Amino acid sequence: MRVVHNGQRWRKSTGKPVVVGPESVRVHVTRGKNKEVRGVSVTLDVADQFRFRLRPEWWLDRFAKRFGIAQEWQTGDERFDEKVFILSEDPTLLETLSSDRELRELVATILDFHGGARLECARGQLMFDATLSEVDRKLSDEHLREMYAREIQPALARLRDRLERISVGDWRADRDPALRRKGWLVGVSTAIAATGIVGLFVGFMYDRHQVALDVIPRYSAWVTGGTGAALLAAAVLWLGRSPHTHAVVLDVLFAAMPGAWLASTAGFTWYNETHDESAPSHVVAHVESMYTTKHRSSTNYHLVVSGWPDAPGNRDVVVRKDEYSLTSVGGCVVLLWHRGRLGDGWISGYERADTCGPVLKDGGVE
Repeated sequence: MRVVHNGQRWRKSTGKPVVVGPESVRVHVTRGKNKEVRGVSVTLDVADQFRFRLRPEWWLDRFAKRFGIAQEWQTGDERFDEKVFILSEDPTLLETLSSDRELRELVATILDFHGGARLECARGQLMFDATLSEVDRKLSDEHLREMYAREIQPALARLRDRLERISVGDWRADRDPALRRKGWLVGVSTAIAATGIVGLFVGFMYDRHQVALDVIPRYSAWVTGGTGAALLAAAVLWLGRSPHTHAVVLDVLFAAMPGAWLASTAGFTWYNETHDESAPSHVVAHVESMYTTKHRSSTNYHLVVSGWPDAPGNRDVVVRKDEYSLTSVGGCVVLLWHRGRLGDGWISGYERADTCGPVLKDGGVE
C-alpha cells in the first residue's frame, strides 16, 4: 500500500499541463475501475524553499496527541488548529503561520474547496490534492482538468506568492530533521514489507511440504517482535514527539511487522527443509477423509490423515493430483517423512500403501 501510495503521488504531480492566464499548472484526474471520478490534483511549480503537508485533522491525529505519541505546532488560532494538521517542524513556516492571519485564512480557504483536501509542498512543487464524489463520470478528463485548474490555480498562485515573501532561502534538511528521519524509517519499513511479500511467495513453494509448525513460528515471533521493538524504539527516540511519529508507528505495525513475520517464516521454513540432512522415514498414515477445493483456474486436493510422527503437524494437507489418487477414504498412504533441520517435520512425497499397518495418531501409533 505504501508503494502504491507513493506511486500515485508521483503520477498526480506529473499531470497534464493546463494554461490558466499567464502560467500553467499540471492537473491529474483519478478515476475508479467504473470510470467514476475519485479525485483531482493540481500542481504548481514554486521555489524550492519549503517541505510541508497541511491536511484536515482526523481522529488518529487527536488520539496520538492526546496520548503523547505526537506533538503538533499550535498557531494560537483555535479554529485553524482544530481544522488543520500541520506536518512540519520547520520553525520559519510554523512561526509565519502563527503570525500571519491572512496566510492561515488562505490555507483554510484552499482546503475548503473540497472535503478532505490536502496541500503539499516539496521539491519545488506545490500540490493541491482532493478526494471527489458525485462528479458526473461522463465528463471528459480534459473538461475536468480545465474546470479544476481554473478553480484552484488562482488560490495556489496567491499561496505561492505569499510563501515567496518569506525570507528563508533554499530548503535545507536541518530545518526539519524529523522529516529525513521519517523517510529513513518509512523506507526501512517498506523494504521489510516488500521482503515479506517475496517471502509469502517463497513460502508457497514449501508450504505444501511443511506440515509440522512448532519451532518455526516461535523463531518467527522472536524475529518479528525484535524487529518491531527496534523500529518502534527508533521512532520514539529518533523522532520524538513530532507530527510524523504516529504515521511511522502505523508503518511499523502494519507494514514492517507483518513483513518481518512473512519473511522470517519463509526463511526458517526454507532452512528447515533444504538443510535437513536426515534420511526420509517411510511412515504409513491412515486417510480419514479426502476433498477438493476449486478456484477460478485451479483445484486443490486435500488429504486429512489420522496423525503424523510429529504431534503438532497439521493433519489437513494439500497434495498433488497424482498423490491424491494414491489412496481412498479409509485407506492408507506412505509418507516420506523428514525430521527437519529445526525440528519441525515435513514430507517430501507420498507413495501408495499396499497394506495398512497400525494407525498413526499424533506422534505415535494405536
